[in-house]
Amino acid sequence: MKKGVFLFVILFIISGLFFTSCKDTGSTNNDSDTTAQGDMISLKDFFKNPEKTGYKISPDGKYYSYLAPYKDRLNVFIQKIGEEEASQITKATKRDIRAYFWTNNNKILYLQDVGGDENHKLYGVNIDGTDSVCYTDFDKVKTTIIDNLEDFPDEIIIGLNKRDPKVFDAYRLQLKTGEMKM
Repeated sequence: MKKGVFLFVILFIISGLFFTSCKDTGSTNNDSDTTAQGDMISLKDFFKNPEKTGYKISPDGKYYSYLAPYKDRLNVFIQKIGEEEASQITKATKRDIRAYFWTNNNKILYLQDVGGDENHKLYGVNIDGTDSVCYTDFDKVKTTIIDNLEDFPDEIIIGLNKRDPKVFDAYRLQLKTGEMKM
């Protein structure tokens, strides 16, 4: 028997043994286990937004933020550490906010797809919910975060495919003025 055929036969036998050993033994364990085989999760529950997710701590450690639903869309909430009440700082109702980060102690930046075309725009908002601004309000242009420049809290490096849809150019964005330089 040739070496290749021999290896194929051995692998076939081993895989047969593996799959037959994984067969359900029909265990009838009637404990209070609610995740037994056969329990179904509804599609609505499987795909619904979590109650809270995406926790982040402010650079100074005084606040934490998270994403939570508001009118069935994920939005950014901020809470001072040690306090009970959280403040909602975004009011998105058409599309979820999926990515956000603290750029300094007073401002949060987030990416949001506005039209369902995966062309995310970059927004910023103060932690008290004021001064909401769209930094990259361009049609058919996707924004990516390249570097949040921790040593320069009022600047970040972003990527935009504004010039060519297939290529992202790097831009330095001045958060106070909105000025961008390639």
